[in-house]
Order: sequence, then C-alpha cells, then structure tokens
Amino acid sequence: MIRHVITWKLVEQHPDRRAEVAAELAERLNALPAAIPEILSFEVGVNEVHADVNWHVTLVSTFDSFEALEVYSAHPVHQELVAWVRPRVSERAGVDFTV
Repeated sequence: MIRHVITWKLVEQHPDRRAEVAAELAERLNALPAAIPEILSFEVGVNEVHADVNWHVTLVSTFDSFEALEVYSAHPVHQELVAWVRPRVSERAGVDFTV
C-alpha cells in the first residue's frame, strides 16, 4: 500500500480568513473519496495551533499502489480541486511511500 501525504501553507495571512480558506479546502478534499474509488483511506487535518508559523492543512491518504495514486492524481475531480488550490497556497510539500 502507498501512503500519500500532502501539506499546504495558505497564502491568506489574516487569521479569520485563513481559517475560512482552510475549512473550505478541507471540505473540498473530503468530497474526493466519494468521487474517486482508488482512495482506500483519506484523512484531512486543519492545523489548530500556531497557524502563523505551522503548515495549515494536511492530507494523509492511502492507495493500493502507485498506479492507483496516479489514477487519483489524474482524475478530473482531483484536477478541479488542484486548480482551486493553486492560487490559495504559498507552499506545498508531499511525500509518497510504501507502508
């Protein structure tokens, strides 16, 4: 199995607005498993402490294989989310590994 971990720092600096964007990102992410059957597990977390210095949103997901991860990555629903996310994040980090 493959673990796919992504974390984002949001562009928005105002704490209230940043929290709104983070919540919307989490909501949009949480809609993906219903649309993409390759997802085995999916957990989204919005940072609750020290948001001024920490990363803001993290995704931890699991797939059967790297091929399934590629299907997820190319899926039109995922690509729509990517297009929404890009202008709202300043940094993105990720790691994919076998578990």
